[in-house]
Amino acid sequence: MSYCKALFFTMLILISSQSIAQESILELKGLEDDIRELLIVSNAAKLGDQMLDQIFNAYEKMIPNVPPELWQKARSEMRAEEFTELVIPIYAKHFDRKDIKGIITFYKSPIGKKLIDNQGAMMKESMAIGLEWGKEVSRKIESDLKSKGYKIPNSL
Repeated sequence: MSYCKALFFTMLILISSQSIAQESILELKGLEDDIRELLIVSNAAKLGDQMLDQIFNAYEKMIPNVPPELWQKARSEMRAEEFTELVIPIYAKHFDRKDIKGIITFYKSPIGKKLIDNQGAMMKESMAIGLEWGKEVSRKIESDLKSKGYKIPNSL
């Protein structure tokens, strides 16, 4: 009798474990799908294409004797979606499904859409002002070092 009970409980545990594992897989799939949606609504899914364009533009300038058709063929063989798939685990590491759904809701709201519409220009302006600020900081550091008798190499 005790053998039957042990077998019954073992089977019950195995069935429960399988059910929990299936639920976990479905939950993970749902989280991944939600992250893909977030990347689309926030325009982050476009980053892969932008990065590929920048890479190919740099190569075209570095190796100008390569015919444009070769660059176009090589570019057409690249999939920007690969980058999206690489980013999904990063989001999943930092956010749960509830968080992702909340962020999606934000990006679909009027203020979220406004942020998306203005984010590129804001980033461009921030980078420009950051460059100027960085130059000013460098000038102050160099001036301070020179006033203390240190020689500043020309490469800085």
